[in-house]
Amino acid sequence: PSLAVARRALETGEAVLATGAEAGPPELDTSASARDPGMRSVLAVPLRVREETVGVVYLDSRLDRGVLRSEHLDVAARLAEQAGIAIGTARMLAEIEQQRERLERLNARLERTLEAERSALATAREELVSSRSSFDLRFRFEELVGGSPAMQRVYHLIERLAPKKLPVLVVGESGTGKELIARALHRTSDRSGGPFLTVNCAALPEPLLESELFGYKRGAFTGAVRDKPGYFELAHGGTLFLDEVGEMGPAMQAKLLRAVQDGEVLPVGGKRPVRVDTRIVSATHQDLSALVREGKFREDLFYRIHVARIDVPPLRERREDIPLLVQHFLAAVAEDEGQPPKSIEPDALRYLLSHHWPGNVRELQHVILRVSAFARGASITLRDLRSYGDLPEPAAPQPTPGAVETLEELERKQILLALERAGGNKARAAHLLGINRATLFRKLRRFGLSA
Repeated sequence: PSLAVARRALETGEAVLATGAEAGPPELDTSASARDPGMRSVLAVPLRVREETVGVVYLDSRLDRGVLRSEHLDVAARLAEQAGIAIGTARMLAEIEQQRERLERLNARLERTLEAERSALATAREELVSSRSSFDLRFRFEELVGGSPAMQRVYHLIERLAPKKLPVLVVGESGTGKELIARALHRTSDRSGGPFLTVNCAALPEPLLESELFGYKRGAFTGAVRDKPGYFELAHGGTLFLDEVGEMGPAMQAKLLRAVQDGEVLPVGGKRPVRVDTRIVSATHQDLSALVREGKFREDLFYRIHVARIDVPPLRERREDIPLLVQHFLAAVAEDEGQPPKSIEPDALRYLLSHHWPGNVRELQHVILRVSAFARGASITLRDLRSYGDLPEPAAPQPTPGAVETLEELERKQILLALERAGGNKARAAHLLGINRATLFRKLRRFGLSA
């Protein structure tokens, strides 16, 4: 083949048609390497891809000088055009595939980075919640005081339940502050502008409790000289707190069920029910589930008032809150008396921490009020507590006889204790144990605990 013809088409980007190539036209390279004595007709058409000449379409004939003519040049040009498009498309598809593979690698790397960032953010968020300052917590829900993990769980439940109208059952020992939690639910809800009323179901005999809750009509009984709305009506648009709801008798339970279920109350002596829009928050120190099993509390009423539940921890299970509570009560006494607040000495505070507190926060409050009234100095001492606190001396811990625990049992107990003190925050629990999170997760799986 005539290399000169092909080279000219490649370099100039123009089609070339030559006949009698054995002599060669003067404009072509006629060097010995470019000549072929047997070649009589040659054409070459540049092959372009995106305006770039990448090759040529080459045809030659040894038969006759006129075999390849201008119409063959046009055909070759169209063929070169189609071939250029095909090659360009193939190159573009190859580039797209390379880009896709590169994007997949980048996306995988980005996903790993995002997952690591999400994990770090979740850990930081957990630690932030767990390490909120005591100052913030003291004023978070007005008189609710405490920064312990147990109280943190209560705060989170209040935040979640406050915007809803769901009936809430608050369960806890006497003196733990169940009414304060009910008030916090009310004041942080959209019903805060409405009334908050409290009824102690254990303090009233059943006939009086019925008239107090549902009201009565004039002439319903001796002394009923006028209509009187009950607490359900008075709390319309607000919240009604039913304390010690487990003390209700069967008849009152049936009437309360209708009020909670239908949103209607029938006043004593009335003939027409009254519609009410009142949120119910109930409280008890009893195990209502056990009362249901014993037939002492209606099962249908139990499920109506137990849509959501908040368990209030006793003070002995959140002893780390005692210093905050003492400070809070001392500040309240000082405000009432118009005097600077007293402080408390470390050994006196340790004495309070060692007490079992069967009366919970209410008992601690009364101790602080009593001691503050009698203590003469600016600081409450251990002697003041022993003289005026009326608290029993803490019993010395007695060793428990039994078999020696294995190291594995001791390790499992320490992990559970750390999780309890960290409020379930695994990052904080790992920090308390002096291990990393991965080690803690591995031990949780080994002991069959939830990781």
